[in-house]
Amino acid sequence: MSTDTALSFLSGRINLLIVEDEVGLLLMLKKTFSLPYIDIAPASTIKEAKEAIARSKAAWHCWIVDMCLGEKKNAGTTLIEEHGNFPFAIVYSGLGSMESAAGAIQKGAAAVIDKGADTLEKLLWESCSLMPLGVLCGGRLSKRKDLLFLFREHIMRDPKEWAERAGISLRQIENISISAACMPPSFMIPFYYGMRYILATSLGIDRQFILAADRAFCQGCVEYLEKNQAYYRNTLFQ
Repeated sequence: MSTDTALSFLSGRINLLIVEDEVGLLLMLKKTFSLPYIDIAPASTIKEAKEAIARSKAAWHCWIVDMCLGEKKNAGTTLIEEHGNFPFAIVYSGLGSMESAAGAIQKGAAAVIDKGADTLEKLLWESCSLMPLGVLCGGRLSKRKDLLFLFREHIMRDPKEWAERAGISLRQIENISISAACMPPSFMIPFYYGMRYILATSLGIDRQFILAADRAFCQGCVEYLEKNQAYYRNTLFQ
């Protein structure tokens, strides 16, 4: 099955903001994420980033933000802090210390990745893990984002497994799923893992981060997306 077919209803729907003052790196990230279903807004300054945020009428699904921009040491994390209702931001920066990383998380970053020759794949995987949640939640902050972020850490094949991981009842899981994504977990789970698999495959990192034992399940989720395109289109984008 073609991933283009599976994601035809998502064409240009995933909104990604990249804020990076190293022009070469900004262009490289823009090229890397240039997939048919991702709409990229590149910014090399805080001013450009704020203009892009103000200009967009659609929800954001992920941000990739450098911590230090120009001569402003914490400009990136300040931007995240100023938009505390957006929970899907990644700080990608030459941090230099665990203290800086912890500070970025405290200010609202969902993930922190130190720049380096061997960390691009980690950035891509974290982006693949956050963008599906961003789409499901319409870029909004959920009161139980801790339970939603369990999707990034574990493969949960059904609502019962999600409830067991979360340590709450199946009814509570149903309520959280409907509140966050306007759909029951039986639809939310395959959307998340199917979309993450397609993104990871498109970026060429699936074999590094997705265990062989989990691949068949993820491929099944992609097939579920294909069969239920109309439901997801109407639920997420109407």
